[in-house]
Amino acid sequence: MPEENARMTNEQLNELGEALCVMSAKSSVLKERDELRALMEENLQGDEVTPLSYVMPQDPFNHLVRTQNHLLAH
Repeated sequence: MPEENARMTNEQLNELGEALCVMSAKSSVLKERDELRALMEENLQGDEVTPLSYVMPQDPFNHLVRTQNHLLAH
């Protein structure tokens, strides 16, 4: 493969960076979701019932992506 074909354009690099940012954000949200579930289970076992809607936003992943897209735009 010629060396010139192995290079990415600036546009491709930007798109790759955005995709990695989104994947990283999704991974962080999934980790936080697992941690929240564990805390909720602990609360339920301790008779401290907290409504799910209070502990966990309706759609945290979409909120995080919107926030990161806003940051990338500026």
